[in-house]
Amino acid sequence: VCGEVLEGIQEVPALGHDFKDGKCTRCDATDPNYNPAPAVKQNGLADSAAADGNWYYYTDGKIDTKHSGVDHNKYGWWRVENGKVNFNAQGIYQNSLGWWKTTNGKVTFKEEGVFQNNFGWWRVKDSKVDFNAQSIYQNKFGWWKTTNGKVTFKENGLFSNQYGTWKVENSKVNFNFNGKYEGKTIKNGKVV
Repeated sequence: VCGEVLEGIQEVPALGHDFKDGKCTRCDATDPNYNPAPAVKQNGLADSAAADGNWYYYTDGKIDTKHSGVDHNKYGWWRVENGKVNFNAQGIYQNSLGWWKTTNGKVTFKEEGVFQNNFGWWRVKDSKVDFNAQSIYQNKFGWWKTTNGKVTFKENGLFSNQYGTWKVENSKVNFNFNGKYEGKTIKNGKVV
């Protein structure tokens, strides 16, 4: 305004934004590149994948690498091993509600038959081990007599299911047996 020329003045560049958690700490501007991390449960199986693409089980807000079992999130029930969902798990695993058959890490609630884990062969109905099963059920290896849901591989004799009475040897129906057993006529393993 007065026309005086000042010398030695230097232009100071703007500080720029200092973004933290999506906001600038200086001017409160929104960070256009902000991508918030998915919400993590304090306890339990997360409903979304972590930054590395995996699903984790949390205890007190931290990944619990000591936790293994069958846990649920909004997408279903999953096999967790050492705090991380194992999407390749194929077997029977337990939680506080029972023993569950998993396929590709997930409990489908649709599986039925005789399946195995490290503790034996088990009768599964609706993906859950039926510890009350006392009949003959099948899998790809044959028809099996179960007692309290388990194939003992020791049962011998005549046992029944909804399809008839069968000659069982070592807990397996012997479809090749033809003849008499305990006074009964048997053809192809079945009492006629």
